[in-house]
Amino acid sequence: MDRAGWQKAIRKMIDRYGAPITDDDARVILDYLSAHYSSPP
Repeated sequence: MDRAGWQKAIRKMIDRYGAPITDDDARVILDYLSAHYSSPP
């Protein structure tokens, strides 16, 4: 996935599944996933 895809997945975890993730934590998670698991541009 690209960064937008990861952001959508994180938002889904929070909104739909009630994951206890703060906005600050979500940014850290997004940065990590984007850096290590995103498809090349």
